[in-house]
Amino acid sequence: MTMIGEKYKVLHSLGKGNMGSVFLVEDVILQKKYAMKIVGKDSKEKIDALMAEAKCLKSLTDRRLPYVVDVVEEETLAGIVMEYVEGISLEEYLSKNAPLPEEEALGMLKEIAGMLAYLHSRRPAIVFRDLKPANIILQPDKKLRLLDFGAALEGFGEIKDAVMLGTYGYSAPEQVKGCGVTPATDIYALGAIYFYMLTGVNPALPPYRIGDMRTISLTVSEKSCQIVDKCCHAVPEKRYANGQVLVEELEEACFGKEEKRAKMQLHFYYTFFFAVAAYAGIILLQMLFVTRASYEGGVIALLLIIICLFWRKSILQKYRRKRFIKKREWNILYTEKKMVGLWGLVFMIFISTGCVKQENHPFYLDVVNENGGHVLVRDGSFFETEDTLNFSLPVEEGSVYEVYFYQRREGDLFPEERFFRFGK
Repeated sequence: MTMIGEKYKVLHSLGKGNMGSVFLVEDVILQKKYAMKIVGKDSKEKIDALMAEAKCLKSLTDRRLPYVVDVVEEETLAGIVMEYVEGISLEEYLSKNAPLPEEEALGMLKEIAGMLAYLHSRRPAIVFRDLKPANIILQPDKKLRLLDFGAALEGFGEIKDAVMLGTYGYSAPEQVKGCGVTPATDIYALGAIYFYMLTGVNPALPPYRIGDMRTISLTVSEKSCQIVDKCCHAVPEKRYANGQVLVEELEEACFGKEEKRAKMQLHFYYTFFFAVAAYAGIILLQMLFVTRASYEGGVIALLLIIICLFWRKSILQKYRRKRFIKKREWNILYTEKKMVGLWGLVFMIFISTGCVKQENHPFYLDVVNENGGHVLVRDGSFFETEDTLNFSLPVEEGSVYEVYFYQRREGDLFPEERFFRFGK
């Protein structure tokens, strides 16, 4: 059993690269597994690079990137202990499954672009410099993680990188020539990965170049071809400037169909929700101020509101609450092209008020007996007489009134079969 740093037990090797070897180790005290990157002390350059990687990872807080646990040094070696990320490399996954369906490839592209956007937004910005499928882990839950920051460079604007660090096929032309790197260098590598995903052609194999996807695959959309063309342009200034610019482009272009569907569903949701809310408000007022209120209507309104809340949650979950939903949700509520949303809302509220039962409103009857006497009878009241009664009631459109008759027997009231309904 090999021990490093007195408490890390080496289990087995995870891989080996130009910048060192990576092993799976276990903390014998905490009984937790970590990944340890080890370099020999015979190379000062590799030691410096290892310490720079530890410093870089220590400053990062994005959970899509690994965190540093410890730094160990022994007489002949040095190492950094990092989070162990389970899964397989994207290189292994693509070698078995590429070309991928375009929808799946777009999702992965957006995830990787999001990680680059975080690195490029740092001050100073961080350029990864060695972006390739072998440095990306596909976890069991299908989420991607970015590993191996040995080649990452901070402060690219102040440091002129004259050393070629990267992988042929994924390295941008300026990187191969040692002319210095920018965030656009990472964008080139990301375009090469996307090319591999969609075509199944590995750019890291001869002839080490990105071909025209239009001649390789007839099923890839023109928009994806344009994204690869722009990412892998030979001139850095003509690529996407950084990861954030690419993320915004993907949200606007690659998910346009989802955006239209979500906008339509949100349009209908808000008009329906406020119509239900107006209906519920009217029912509530009736229950507070009217003698005979429709409690059944109140229950129905409450159930509709609960359904609306679950409906909205399902819309946002289905489209994963993308930026266009965050940005346009309130705009959809109020207006979209000549205030369609607002006028639709007003119309639905107007219709909902007409759906409320009119029988709940108070009314008065003018009752005339055979002697010409007048008696004013309110809704819900009781009138006892032995005379013949004539009912005079102005009935409005949509109004319905009911009159019941009772017999008094030995002091008690018993309902008769006679029953009259007035209405139009």
